[in-house]
Parts: sequence; structure tokens; C-alpha cells
Amino acid sequence: MAKKILYFAYGVNVDCEGMAIRCPSAKPLGKATLKGYILRFRGGLANAERVLGDSQKAAVIGVLWRISKGNLQALDKFEGYPELYGRREVEVITDGGATVRATMYYMKQFYKMSPPRDWVSSAICRGYNDFGIDIGQFQHAVREAEIVSSWEGNKLKHSISIKKKGGLPTNGNKSRS
Repeated sequence: MAKKILYFAYGVNVDCEGMAIRCPSAKPLGKATLKGYILRFRGGLANAERVLGDSQKAAVIGVLWRISKGNLQALDKFEGYPELYGRREVEVITDGGATVRATMYYMKQFYKMSPPRDWVSSAICRGYNDFGIDIGQFQHAVREAEIVSSWEGNKLKHSISIKKKGGLPTNGNKSRS
């Protein structure tokens, strides 16, 4: 019998519809919690990022799947492993309270924070609905990405404006020749 792998999904792979296409033999086991991490969106894609320092309240709620080695290979291709996403073993807590080790993907390069792409949002929301996951962590991560990307956009606009005007503003005194 082929060895089964536990896989923790927190992004688009919480969606049963998408997983049925990518990994038809995968079996959802239910909600699970990854402590010490937070959900973020970078480059429009989901990432679970470790929290440094006081991480007691930090947690990402996702879905635990039982997958085959073939499913893992299909996910590797989908996730852009090993270039875009890496894999690591983590401990997650099941809805029943058991602590288990599972494989998860993490973004290897930190792209700028930006809101999720439409297809990413749709898949995550479907999965949250399928498994009864509170939408709060998703909404928080989206708001954070919107704020950061808006701030970065305004900073860029201001920088362009300064360059067009010929440099940084002075104290208002014009030199007389």
C-alpha cells in the first residue's frame, strides 16, 4: 500500500473543487490550525508566514488533506515547487485536538504585499465555506495587503511627482540671482 501524506492547505488548496481537479484521490480530513503563523498575500498569492517574537495568538486555519505521493507531485507542479514555493513539515492541530505533522508549502521569495487575485479569493472563500472556516483571517489578510499596497502606491506617486517637479521641495524660499 502506498504511503499517505498529510498536507496542510491554507490558500487555494482549501477549495474542494480545485483539489478534485489537481489531486482527485486526495481526501479532506477537516479543519486544522497552524500556530505561530499568519496569513498574508504577496504577489496576489497566499503565504503562511512565521511570526517572530510573541506568536501565541498567531494562527492560520486551513484544511488537512490525506494525499498520495502522486498528489504531492501534482501539487509541486501547481505550486511552482521548488522555485516559487518550498515545502516544510509543520505541526498542526486538528479540529479534534490532535497534533499531527503535515507538509505545507511556503513562499520562498517575499514578493510585495498585494491583494489576492480574483481566482485566489474565489477559491479560498469556497473552501472556507466548504469547511466552515471563519472568513475573518482572510478578510484581515486582504485588508493588510490593501493598506500596504496602497501605501506603497502613494509613496511611488509622490516620488514620481517630486521627480517631475525637479527635485525635493525646499523650505519655500526661492534664491534670487
